[in-house]
Parts: sequence; structure tokens; C-alpha cells
Amino acid sequence: MAWHFWIDRGGTFTDIVARAPDGRLHTAKLLSQNPGHYADAATAGIRRVLGLAPGVPIPAGLIGDSNSMPRASWRWPSRWAKCWPAPPPVSTCASGSISPAQSSMARAS
Repeated sequence: MAWHFWIDRGGTFTDIVARAPDGRLHTAKLLSQNPGHYADAATAGIRRVLGLAPGVPIPAGLIGDSNSMPRASWRWPSRWAKCWPAPPPVSTCASGSISPAQSSMARAS
């Protein structure tokens, strides 16, 4: 199994939820803009959750495709469902490019 990531990039903070291969959930919260420490908050957050040093390449195959992940294996928290019905595809998250529309969905109520 591989890691799975869901990322919400907001104007101030970028929030990351990750599911480890063993099923445990991990979270991280980074400033969305922090050029003195990282170029991209989503990628830096993924590295942080994986325990990789800043700038170290993320190994190929370590992050899975959320479209192939059985939905029964991880429950999207119901308190998030009214704002964001389902996590975005991990391919979007892994590239560190959540669209403004996706990010604003998490803030809409």
C-alpha cells in the first residue's frame, strides 16, 4: 500500500491529511506562503509527514492514486462533508497545485 494525501491550500494556512500505508492518519498545518522555508506548502507538508528533509525528492511510488483507494478503507470526516463532499484526487495534491476553486470549497458553508 501507499500513502494517500488530501490537501486544502487556504490563503493563510495549508492543511494536510495523510493516510499511512498502515491506515494511521497524520496531519500537518503549514503557512501557505513561507518563501524563507519552502517554495510550496503542499509539497513541504508531504515531505514533513513522510519524514523527509526539505528539498529531498519524494520517492516514486510512495504516494498512491486516491482513485484506486477503496472508499471503505478511509472515512472522510462527516463534519467536512458539508464543505467538501470528498477529498480531491491525490494526483492534484501531490503536485502541490490545488486550484483556487478546490481551496475555497473547504471554506464555503
